[in-house]
Amino acid sequence: MFKCSFLILVFLYLLPHNSVAQKISLKGIVVDSTGNMRLNNVSIVVLQANDSFIVADTRSASDGSFIINNISNGLYVVLFTCPGYADFSKKIEVDVITKKTLNLNTIGLLAKAILLKEVVIKSQVSAIKIKGDTTEFKADSFKVQANASVEELLKQLPSIQIDQSGNITAQGRRVKTVLVDGEEFFGNDPLLVTRNLRADMINKVQIYDKKSDEAAFTGINDGVKNKTINLKLKEDKKRGYFGKVNAGVGTEKFYNAQGMFNLFQDKRKLAAFLTTSNIGLSGLAKDDKDRFGSDESGDGNYDGKGIPKITSGGAHFDDKWDDIQQSINGNVKLNYSSLDEANTNFIENNLPTGIQRSEKFSTSQNTLFKNQYNFTYINKYNSTSTLKIYTDASLENSTSRDTSNYNNRAGDNILLLKNNTNRSFKNTYNVFNLNIDWQKKFKKDGRTFSSYLKGNYSNYDAKGNSFSENTFFSGSGTMDSVKTLDFRKTDERSNKNISLTMIYTEPLSKRLSMALNYNWSNINNNDNRSSLNKDSSGQYNQLDTVFSNHFEANQMINKFGASFNYNNKNLIAKIGNNWGLVRFRMTDVYDDALLKRTFTIWEPNATFTYKFSDFKIIELNYNGNTNQPTRNQLQPSRYNNDLLNTYLPNSDIQTSFTNNINLVFSKYMTISESYLSLTANYTLTSDPITAIVQANPSGTYTYQYENLFDHSNKDYTLSILYSRKLKSINAQIYGLSSITNSNSFSMVNNDLNKLNNNSYNFQFGLNKTIPAKYSLNLVNSIGYNMNRFSIQKELNNNYLNFTINPSADIFITKEIQLHTDGNYVWQQKTQAFDKNFERFVWNAWLGKTFLKKEQLLIKIACNDILNKNIGFSRIATGSYVSQNTYKTIQRFFMLSAVWNFNHFNSIKQ
Repeated sequence: MFKCSFLILVFLYLLPHNSVAQKISLKGIVVDSTGNMRLNNVSIVVLQANDSFIVADTRSASDGSFIINNISNGLYVVLFTCPGYADFSKKIEVDVITKKTLNLNTIGLLAKAILLKEVVIKSQVSAIKIKGDTTEFKADSFKVQANASVEELLKQLPSIQIDQSGNITAQGRRVKTVLVDGEEFFGNDPLLVTRNLRADMINKVQIYDKKSDEAAFTGINDGVKNKTINLKLKEDKKRGYFGKVNAGVGTEKFYNAQGMFNLFQDKRKLAAFLTTSNIGLSGLAKDDKDRFGSDESGDGNYDGKGIPKITSGGAHFDDKWDDIQQSINGNVKLNYSSLDEANTNFIENNLPTGIQRSEKFSTSQNTLFKNQYNFTYINKYNSTSTLKIYTDASLENSTSRDTSNYNNRAGDNILLLKNNTNRSFKNTYNVFNLNIDWQKKFKKDGRTFSSYLKGNYSNYDAKGNSFSENTFFSGSGTMDSVKTLDFRKTDERSNKNISLTMIYTEPLSKRLSMALNYNWSNINNNDNRSSLNKDSSGQYNQLDTVFSNHFEANQMINKFGASFNYNNKNLIAKIGNNWGLVRFRMTDVYDDALLKRTFTIWEPNATFTYKFSDFKIIELNYNGNTNQPTRNQLQPSRYNNDLLNTYLPNSDIQTSFTNNINLVFSKYMTISESYLSLTANYTLTSDPITAIVQANPSGTYTYQYENLFDHSNKDYTLSILYSRKLKSINAQIYGLSSITNSNSFSMVNNDLNKLNNNSYNFQFGLNKTIPAKYSLNLVNSIGYNMNRFSIQKELNNNYLNFTINPSADIFITKEIQLHTDGNYVWQQKTQAFDKNFERFVWNAWLGKTFLKKEQLLIKIACNDILNKNIGFSRIATGSYVSQNTYKTIQRFFMLSAVWNFNHFNSIKQ
């Protein structure tokens, strides 16, 4: 109740308050300063000086005169804009007691054609604009170095942060897609765009929440919102070619070679890239670094662990014709990867009966070859109908080989068990998707019909050998028994999914509309996993039913929905609900058993967006949904079971329900070039589906999924982001603070464990760039993690962590550049780990540019100068702590050359 009251008070506080004090009028005349000609239709905007909130606006009459009424006490900026003339701003102070009318007299505007350099008037307001839900930055208003990439440009923009891996956060949320002129460029790989496109090609940078195609067309909020950046190219950069080639060779047999070529011809774009290296660079973003097949499921991205060898390439093509009524967009990516890993993992589990500690040492060698293709065709037959066809395919082959040694001990260090495992597999995994979308607008404004047909097919096939030896010990530490598992394994899985969504919208009045939707889905799964024992002749041909299963499952979904949408100048409100049924049917072929379940779907949702001005918006979202149990929760696979971990079926699991409330307030202050964002998120899951754990004295574990009725898992997050331009030092700074609280329940050995986790984090960043002189970037963060739990209350795994990431580029001369960057990590010791962890990785390179436009850079670099790059990660929660050390890339030197080339055709006037 207190939280609801608090949110209501915050909302009311943020609403604009109308003053009841006296008000005055502003008047004046706008003229051409050179010829004294009066100017008509000049835009005059009055903004509050402290936050750039628009108070009033008008345009000058035919005689150049203007008058603006109802201006209250305060400080203001009056902005005058007119095509062909330089923007002019004037600060004023209004005092309604001493004056009834404030006469600005004659305002002279300077024609751009005759502006001299020393009298250029800079307009900070035009650098940032908000159009609806899109924030737009004028790229040329932010200075970068010569030949800088888009990534360097983005670092200058308020509300955007970029880490050392190139991951982008905008307005507090991760950016997953970067578009070029509204089109995908190499699919969903932001790094290929931000690190290969030139900053001087960009006219505008737009940030917005990209909705699904269905929501964008119909206006129905389906909860899909992906933070997206769109790069609008300059007109004179849409015709020509450009690219970059980077090649280097280093000590310790390290190497890196990358190349990208782009050809733009108005509405047509062609691009290709090729990269090969063993220093962890593939030219691909982390989310798209292909899977290495590190386990039987073939899942796991390269994340700095091990020594990788990656060769990748790709091509992109998009074109528009028929007065842009038709368009195509296609991408091809090829990737070959190999990875060698060595890991040591230590885990301490807090159980009602005491502590159990485990240590695992493992090595693995993995290879992957993957092809990816996608193609989009759009045809806008006329102004009312649109057809979109999208298809993609992914074909991959991988091999994996791994060995591990594992032991488990009680809290008093008595040995409970030992395990040695060797596995080797060959895997193939293929995915095909086809989507056909049709959208139709009728003569009546707001009346639409759309349909979305989606099909998916995937199959996974793996074959290999798995050997494990398990040694069990008695409570005194003496050996009790030895059990061995020696299998030939086959894994054949296929999935077929087809769905149809239809949406109809109807306007009920000028501001109110209704939407009806229907969704039908049919999902078929075939999961056949076999474990074969050796027969007397040593051949693997005896089926072990304990570690084998064959499931055939079908899931039929029918879902209906309705929503009402209200839209006026300042307020957008949407409220709706979806109802439906899920019919689940699964056959256990080996046991000849049939499981049937029916689940109810209930999905209420609401969105309220209030726009105070073009620069200040508040949005409140609510989403509720039922969570049905998955097939693996109802009937876990026995294929991956071992003698240490056993999963039991439970066909009686009920649905849980999740409520999520999200509040976002954002405000731009254009005069001070600052941005403020406040975000609050609250999630409540009732009757959560939880793995019930039975920890045995021997060190083995048994799991079974159940609902924890009469209990709820709760999470909330509060965050504040503030960014601004410090004009005194010409630097962009930001601060991001967040508080996260999580309350969850689990059951261990029939004892209810309540875990309360609190996380406090603060991040500070600074970026300052003086072209041709230097560029400084600093990001540091500090966090504190607290864990409280109901079992083993005396244990304390709270910890403090601190990171700092400085980087600098210094131009010693116009041609000689020094770059340096570092990464410092410090993590406090805990009760489980009695030593603080500390690591500082320092990198640097020195380079010299050549050629007329400084297009060629020769540089010598050193990675990890101090040779301190220790592969390490540590996680601490209320129920367990985990520490992982692993092999990673350390110090090496590299000599490399970077060539930037470009040629653009000038625009004919």
